[in-house]
Amino acid sequence: MKKRDLIFSITTLFVLVFMLSFVSSLTINTPTSSQAINGTFLFNVTSGLTAVQNCTWSTTANANFAFTKNASVQTEFTNSTNTSLLLTNAHLTTLTVVCKNDSDSETATRSFSIDNSDPTCAFTLDKNFAEVNSLFGISPTQSSTGVTTITYVWNLTDSTGVQMATSTSASPTFQGGDLGSLGLNNITLTVTNEVSKFDVCSETIDILAKKSEIPTVTTSKSSNLYILLLIGFLFLVLVIVFLVLLGKSKKKKR
Repeated sequence: MKKRDLIFSITTLFVLVFMLSFVSSLTINTPTSSQAINGTFLFNVTSGLTAVQNCTWSTTANANFAFTKNASVQTEFTNSTNTSLLLTNAHLTTLTVVCKNDSDSETATRSFSIDNSDPTCAFTLDKNFAEVNSLFGISPTQSSTGVTTITYVWNLTDSTGVQMATSTSASPTFQGGDLGSLGLNNITLTVTNEVSKFDVCSETIDILAKKSEIPTVTTSKSSNLYILLLIGFLFLVLVIVFLVLLGKSKKKKR
């Protein structure tokens, strides 16, 4: 290679390196472009700077981070500690990240959307009645929906509003002492998502006395016989009256 060509190549390489040093290489890895996010989400960027001191994160006003700075891992953070500030509904919002070191800074933007609509509460009952203190109980089946993870709180109250039982299971069973109050009881389910949005639904159940405790009218054999004799006597009287009237009718015709 000629000396002139060698000098040209070295010069060109130096110029390229020099120009690249002024080009921002900050890359937003997550969220991806126009991605719809919800719940706890990890935001991550890759910085081209050396010895990054910090990165600041902000969005447009409808999904504000309120100037979030992460000092421990400067190029990513998870919004799990304060989801309610971030995860409000926003069809499209622009994320802006600025990373800095001692002498330089770089900026990158990314559009994404936030989908954190209210959850929908729903459940059905295997039956809407039970005997008091029944060991078989009542088992609600929930069919609630939400775009983020939802939690469940069940409350069983009697007709006066006294709480008889509570549960945080997705599919609880109320039995025994839970069903200890006669009359109309109320089962209420509250579903809550990751940013404290919630919905409530309820169903009514009827707690009945046990069959052995329900009073029944009993009759003895003698009383049954008395009733039959009385019916027979009345029937005989009706026949006699009919025959007497029939006899009088025949005499008039003669």
